[in-house]
Amino acid sequence: MGMYKDEGRLAEIEPLYLRALEIEDRLPGKNEFLFGIMLTDVAYVYCEEGRYEAALPLYQRALYTEEAKWRPDDPKLVSVLDQYADALEKLNRRAEASGLRSRSARPTAAAARPGISSANRPPGTRSLRIGPL
Repeated sequence: MGMYKDEGRLAEIEPLYLRALEIEDRLPGKNEFLFGIMLTDVAYVYCEEGRYEAALPLYQRALYTEEAKWRPDDPKLVSVLDQYADALEKLNRRAEASGLRSRSARPTAAAARPGISSANRPPGTRSLRIGPL
């Protein structure tokens, strides 16, 4: 997406993302992690174009998708929470944005220890340790 943004061509990437979302959403056993990332990417494109209202349902769905995988206070949700809050602030919905910001700022036990525990790891994945962090 970086190249498209740098060249001012974000409008060109939107149909590609929408098509990818449609395909991924229809797949049996879709990759929820990838789907959540794609949702936030499309929402980001909308925000860059000033289409904050259009971005909100995508951020909502991405957050729902991520929360189904992780605990509601997991550090992995910070990015989507912050982006969602940014869009809400642009629409002067500061109270809602503030609630999301407070969630993204909450320290968690998972953030204090390196690695991912088996309790919050996506099903079918395993830990890979590449040395000291």
